[in-house]
Parts: sequence; structure tokens; C-alpha cells
Amino acid sequence: MIINHNMSAMFAQRTLGVTNNAIGKDME
Repeated sequence: MIINHNMSAMFAQRTLGVTNNAIGKDME
């Protein structure tokens, strides 16, 4: 359970990073 939670947390963090990158490129 803990490992699964860590994996989903990492996945969410990565998804947020990609989204922020896309937004930053859109703004430029």
C-alpha cells in the first residue's frame, strides 16, 4: 500500500511537471 501510494505520488508530481512545462511554453 505504501509503495503504491509513493508511485501514484511520483506519477502525479511528474504529470504536474509536464503540465507546468506545457503552460510555460504556451506563455512564451
